Amino acid sequence: MRLLRPLLLLLALALPGALQAAPLNFVPDQGAMTLHVWAGNTLIASGQGQLDSGFLVFDPTTGVVSDLDLTAMNLAIWASALPGAYNALLLKVNVAPGAGFASTGDTTNPYNISIGPLDVAYLGSMVDATTPVTVPSVPIFGTLSVSALDVTILYDPATSRLSFQGVKLAEFVHNGVTLTVRGNIEFVGQPVPEPALAALALTGIAGLATFGRRRF
Repeated sequence: MRLLRPLLLLLALALPGALQAAPLNFVPDQGAMTLHVWAGNTLIASGQGQLDSGFLVFDPTTGVVSDLDLTAMNLAIWASALPGAYNALLLKVNVAPGAGFASTGDTTNPYNISIGPLDVAYLGSMVDATTPVTVPSVPIFGTLSVSALDVTILYDPATSRLSFQGVKLAEFVHNGVTLTVRGNIEFVGQPVPEPALAALALTGIAGLATFGRRRF
């Protein structure tokens, strides 16, 4: 038993270091979005939303983001200055890597890096959210390519905070007016151990426990 305890302690101390030695997969613990609607060059509305799911793969050693996928399912923006009798936008948005996705490395914390290109897919509608409803909803859908984004990542061993600024989330034309939705995305993620590493750790603990039982 005297040998088992030091070995378990050594494994527990070594595991966080092993996790930090390779890219880490973060899943959102919190995710917020500040949204802005533009009609041409005029800001006509702002709102708040939430990230619902996704992940981020980040290497704190090199400062490189190798993969990500962020989804907001139920964005609702009150925008009374929309054309005609419309006064709200309802959107589902997904942000994922585009072809040739890459990120620049920055080894200082917080990390200031550039990533891209990104593919943004959106689906939703422009609606009259008041009663009585006077106009039918207008479907909104499409994809956008974002060439590059500046990203700030604040990392500590237990979490990672990711900040995107001014991401174009949707763009469409109605009655000759170009309407654009942009969002500032704040992502707070918890690291998830790689399956192989987690399995190895469990196997090691089980083996140590068996070894301890055999000795007594």
